[in-house]
Amino acid sequence: MEVLTAVGLDAGKPNAARGSSIRGGATMIWLICGATHTGKTVLAQRILEEKRVPYLSLDHLKMGLIRSGGTAVTPVSPLREITDAVWPVAREMARTCLENGQCLTVEGCYIPPDWEKDFSQRERRQMRCACLALSEEYIRKNWTAVRAHACDVEQRQEGDVDAAALLRENQFFRENYENVCVIRENWAAETEALLRRIL
Repeated sequence: MEVLTAVGLDAGKPNAARGSSIRGGATMIWLICGATHTGKTVLAQRILEEKRVPYLSLDHLKMGLIRSGGTAVTPVSPLREITDAVWPVAREMARTCLENGQCLTVEGCYIPPDWEKDFSQRERRQMRCACLALSEEYIRKNWTAVRAHACDVEQRQEGDVDAAALLRENQFFRENYENVCVIRENWAAETEALLRRIL
């Protein structure tokens, strides 16, 4: 995936003065995808705090669809099935934000590897995608820390994460997504560098 420069398509609109648009007035959509327990929500929270850009948690959207009866998937359905249920809604919410000149961060596991095909070239110029994955070595060396940071932003109701499942999921994201930020040694420093690139 080519890193595209932002184009100020919405420069000069009133919302730019209120801080809901950035980068010289351009509306931006950030997609933060990746495996569970990689810090996606923490990055979305950082963008909220630094840029005053709200974020949409795809986990929350998933549970809203499940609890309202809007989908047949369950919390333990395969990743692809949940993505097929959640992504169309999230995609159109992002598109609506672009049309309305509003910035938004969308974070979660349910952004497909080929997300770009769902947007026009013009729309993609106002979007950034960052994919997070942990290296196998990082998971093995920092297993206690990975588990300890699971609730940094939200109090998860799920049970303890399974090491084998986490290794498989991170491998999936490393192998199937482009421009993956693979955390190898220092989560804080490596994700800070990623933020500086996409903001």
